[in-house]
Amino acid sequence: MAVPRGRERGESPAALAMAQARFARGDFTEARELYSAFIGQCASHRSKCSPEDLATAYNNRGQTKYFSVDFYEAMDDYTSAIEILPNFEVPYYNRGLIRYRLDDTSQVPELCYPAPLCKERTCSLLHKLFHKGL
Repeated sequence: MAVPRGRERGESPAALAMAQARFARGDFTEARELYSAFIGQCASHRSKCSPEDLATAYNNRGQTKYFSVDFYEAMDDYTSAIEILPNFEVPYYNRGLIRYRLDDTSQVPELCYPAPLCKERTCSLLHKLFHKGL
């Protein structure tokens, strides 16, 4: 579970916190439902949800799908997180990991993290972890 730096308060931090608590306990089915509800709240009240909270919800819902081996649905959520918060590195890595597992390595470097995000040692660490295959 990842939360990007600079997280602001969203419309319903309690709803997101509840989803994250279920995720941390390993109750991925309930966590997925709660993340979906939070995302739905944000869609109906977008101006009141912080991009950080919404991107976190998409990324973490993607993780619940990944753990259920719903790889293509997980990639959709990671892509949504990236579109909302392009500097959030974790969903790039998560999406690249799925591509790797699906043996679609032709796009892995681009899908893992774009060149503008490759700064200092964050990129090299992600690169090393990714290529070890976790």
